[in-house]
Amino acid sequence: MLRCLIFLPLVFTYTYPGSAQPQFEEQNGVIALEAEHATTVAGWRLVDGTSGQALQDNAARHQGKLTFDITIESPGKYYIYLLCLAPGRDTGKNDCYVTLDGNPLYAAKDSTLRPKGIRVHADTLVWSSLPKGPGVHTPNTIRDGKVYALVDQPGSHTLEIVSRSQGFVLDKIILQKAASPPTVSGHPETLANPTGVAERVGKWGRFETSLSYKSSAPFRETLKTTFKSPSGKSTEIYGFYDGDDIWRIRFMPDEVGTWQYEASFAGSDLSQSGSFQCLDSDIPGLISAYEDNPIWFGYQNGEAELIRSFHIGDRFFANQSNSVTGEVWNDSMRTNFLEWVQRQGYNMLSIASFYLNRDEEKRGKGWSTPDLWNNETQQPNPAEYRRTEVILNELKDRKILIYPFAGLFGRGSEFPRDTTRQKQYIRYTLSRFGAYWNHLFMLGGPEPRLPKKPYLTMEEIDWLAKQIQENDPYGHLLSVHNRTGDDQFINYEWHDYGILQGPKTLDHRKLYNGLTESHHPQKPLYVQETLWPGNTFGHPPYSLDDVRKHAYVITMAAGAINFGDMTSSSSSGFSGTLDFAHKVQEKHDVVKKVWDFFEETPFYEMKPRQDLTSAGYCLADEGRRYLVYLESPQSVEVKVAPGEYQAVWINAQNTDQRYEVGTITNSREMEPPQEGDDWLLYLTSAQIEP
Repeated sequence: MLRCLIFLPLVFTYTYPGSAQPQFEEQNGVIALEAEHATTVAGWRLVDGTSGQALQDNAARHQGKLTFDITIESPGKYYIYLLCLAPGRDTGKNDCYVTLDGNPLYAAKDSTLRPKGIRVHADTLVWSSLPKGPGVHTPNTIRDGKVYALVDQPGSHTLEIVSRSQGFVLDKIILQKAASPPTVSGHPETLANPTGVAERVGKWGRFETSLSYKSSAPFRETLKTTFKSPSGKSTEIYGFYDGDDIWRIRFMPDEVGTWQYEASFAGSDLSQSGSFQCLDSDIPGLISAYEDNPIWFGYQNGEAELIRSFHIGDRFFANQSNSVTGEVWNDSMRTNFLEWVQRQGYNMLSIASFYLNRDEEKRGKGWSTPDLWNNETQQPNPAEYRRTEVILNELKDRKILIYPFAGLFGRGSEFPRDTTRQKQYIRYTLSRFGAYWNHLFMLGGPEPRLPKKPYLTMEEIDWLAKQIQENDPYGHLLSVHNRTGDDQFINYEWHDYGILQGPKTLDHRKLYNGLTESHHPQKPLYVQETLWPGNTFGHPPYSLDDVRKHAYVITMAAGAINFGDMTSSSSSGFSGTLDFAHKVQEKHDVVKKVWDFFEETPFYEMKPRQDLTSAGYCLADEGRRYLVYLESPQSVEVKVAPGEYQAVWINAQNTDQRYEVGTITNSREMEPPQEGDDWLLYLTSAQIEP
């Protein structure tokens, strides 16, 4: 995720409405507080913690503030422990100020050296009670002491915590009479009014509530909920039946503040209303087009994202080994695979059998992947959705994006065929999966319009796409899988991002032209089934040099690569088995180096501009930056706007190897170093601050 742009943080303050204020009370000499239940939150955002949610300072220096209302009936000395971390163990961000009733705390029995707060020397969540201050450096006489408060009178008190700088994470606070540190998770929260505290949800997180309603035909019932945002905007969503007379409502808030909601069943007097608090969060927002230059992917918070996608076959969602072949698969193997995915830098998975099982040889046959639509009863299967969501939640928590390769209506899978049940299936699925910010929507594939084996008509695709969009209140990006060639859906109104398969060729010019000619000027492009080394379905044999050069050319065409590591079909090799013994690590490393280079540049500001270069492939933000890729050493002339530009040659095989050319002031022919193979020429305006 890119954070090349710097913004001054906005500081929001959230305070519970009167009846829902958290009141913490002492219980047997202990007061335990979850950070996210602070009475007032200013400049913090929700993140994941040890005990559920935590808060991270997201404000300018000294502006991240929390207050807690506590009641203490047993006066005395209370040691204060914070379950917290300091990012990167940065000593400039390793503390926060703590006061009780506006007064500083104590340490090491020295009333004259009262610390300003607590410091921490860990970049993982640990219990900390070390003094900070007074002064710039904590005096040695109290440096190794423990922070405590002296409570003289029983009654109400106010605890305030002020973070020193951005990045500090606070999960839990404990005040206790015992001096020894709390256990790993600490004492349970001592809320005096736990049922009266409004729920707090992170922006673009997920609010969920449930209600009970008995019906003889639950899948024919309609549960609607209207959410009203802090700014007054109304959004209507559908709830869903989850079995055993339980109905659930899920919602993804996109505004900070207090949300109100009201739910009711059509034709029934049963209704439910309530509210929740939405805080800022570390979620970047729904995956979408990058607003400032929508040929790239980005998020609703305005950040751009360089998609690093890896295609995997049909076993990923399976909960047991293959019943036909005996191939082993389990939760532990999935976890190990996801750990590798993140270490390798992948941020998206293209998953074959996802919504529906592709029950075909060499694909989903024998794998117990969730089959969301019950073809016998012709209705959704709630238990299968719940099984899917366990893994979807893990991907969400790991911040891994999802591309469903076969889509809602996948080739070789069971899905409803009549329009009434198709509507029901779409509505039900989106009511459950719509609140996932990390999810691209895909109608169907592979190749529903494959010339010799189509399984959906253009009219059916158009109708289904419109149904999906009508039932999606959040605006997920939607597309459909193409057959090899140009994008035949590029001009449909519901078409939000392109999916191109091919050209499958070693001719880089043919590859580049095929991608750019079908790249809509206002939509991002997902390059699917194009760089799949080892795949024998129309793909040429790729050397490691071919893999590198293809990765450069695809990205220079502003395409998002979906990489594969196969031995025959899309569900073969490492992409299919996810067995590390089948992994060709060198291929993954080559692509990673290409992505790493583009992450160093503001690629998201540039567009393909072949009209500006005499050779190779050009990305440009005219007048500011020009990036040219040459697949072999050759002279090149770049047509630059008037001005001064710093020029550098970069070895595409090893981007650490760079040759400064100096300043150029006009368009002229330039020669790369003659050693090596492929080269990059990077020109940046002298007016741009380094």
